[in-house]
Amino acid sequence: METKKHIEVAVVGSAQCGKTSFVEMMNGVEGTNIHFDDHHSHQEMDAEPHDVVVPVLDATNLRDSLELTPSFIDHQHPLVLVLNRYDLLEQTGHKLNLRRFTELVGIPVVTT
Repeated sequence: METKKHIEVAVVGSAQCGKTSFVEMMNGVEGTNIHFDDHHSHQEMDAEPHDVVVPVLDATNLRDSLELTPSFIDHQHPLVLVLNRYDLLEQTGHKLNLRRFTELVGIPVVTT
């Protein structure tokens, strides 16, 4: 019998960036169960062990959303950066060079 590994995920981001929507979407994927930890500081996040940290950024408001991210990159947690509302960014006629953005931040980036 195969044992499933439980992975602790901290989903972080500013208010109204789409954290809850991201968690709901991911929990709809078979075999996935993400517990939503709404952390506002590293002290809160470090109080519980996490295998990975997922900063969720609002792609339509990157300037403000990116302010939080460097502190998580510097904090030595495995990271996957989520650009939420990327479809809305594209609807406004804007695009982001995702390959270059990924190189600049130095961590995996996915869009929703």
